[in-house]
Amino acid sequence: MRNLSLFFTSFTSRITRAGWEEPYQSKAEPLSLDDIAASDEETKELKTENSMSSEPTKTAELSQVETEVQPGTEQGVVVAQAPTPQGENEEISRDTNGNTTGSVSWTAFYQPKGPAGEYAAQGYGLNLFKGCRGGCIYCYREHGIISKSIGGDTPELLKKFKNEANALARVAHDLVNHKNELVAADGVFATFTSDPGQEATFPLFKQAFDLIIKAGVPVKMLTKFTSWVNTPEGQELLAKGASTGLLAVGFTLTGHDELETGASPNADRVAAMKSIHSMGIKTFASIEPVIDQQTSLDMVKAAVGYCDMFLVGLESGPNRHVLTDDEVSNMSHQMIDVVRSCGVGSIYFKSSILKVAKAAAVIASEGSGIVVSKSIMF
Repeated sequence: MRNLSLFFTSFTSRITRAGWEEPYQSKAEPLSLDDIAASDEETKELKTENSMSSEPTKTAELSQVETEVQPGTEQGVVVAQAPTPQGENEEISRDTNGNTTGSVSWTAFYQPKGPAGEYAAQGYGLNLFKGCRGGCIYCYREHGIISKSIGGDTPELLKKFKNEANALARVAHDLVNHKNELVAADGVFATFTSDPGQEATFPLFKQAFDLIIKAGVPVKMLTKFTSWVNTPEGQELLAKGASTGLLAVGFTLTGHDELETGASPNADRVAAMKSIHSMGIKTFASIEPVIDQQTSLDMVKAAVGYCDMFLVGLESGPNRHVLTDDEVSNMSHQMIDVVRSCGVGSIYFKSSILKVAKAAAVIASEGSGIVVSKSIMF
């Protein structure tokens, strides 16, 4: 186990690490909404009839990006391509409340379920890419029924997006037509099929985040990479987050660099969190997966004071490190004590923790004022 002093290694000395060799290079240039609507003939398939919108706000600046609306519900249903769990494209549909009906009113955002839904606070997710160069051996990309459909070690734009301009047009379409739902559902979470902080993915995610924030919708990004923070684009995004209060930045903190060989060291992630928090931006830490109780507790101790919320969950998959009920219970107790003694932050224990009866009892009896019922950041 690394000595805790490593967590306070100078961020700026580590952030310039070399080693980026991504076959996929983002071609995204800063685009206005006019650029998005005009840049690609293929976005014509997403043409909106403004007369079908029941909200005057949908004809504001974001309405310049258009989509095709078809009859099917009171406000219409928009057909779009979406990936299936097997990685193929098929037409799915939801009504204007986001319910699956047989055609889709959402072209970019979606409602994740299960463990992913916990991170999105039962709200909406945004996936633009599949694949990640983090090399995390515990990732669900490495096992399970969807492992082959969500990419390998090289980030790739999702096939449902014909190009980057089309992806941004679809994001803008959903902001026009579903802003109220997005705000009510605690905003947008990115991402579940890749990592938004990679060199290959950040430029496009940054433009998407710009649109989301400009529309007044909160956005949460979770990453294991830190090099984006000190780039001009990263600083611009953080400045917008600080001025609007609509950005929350999270880092996965496992404390096991040897299991995440392509990602930034955990020490750099903690240092980046501290820097971002000092700007007045909300921060959160994904203490998941818990590989061993002591290292996860050490990560909480390293980040406490400049982390607004800790989200804690056990490892999944066939090769997971199994903790005893006593270990999970003791870890939960100590994490609550650490956060309470600092006076800053809260903890969300995921369902994998709450399924352990002893831990659930500790959380219920000791978590008042510290433990929250869901992962709300805004």
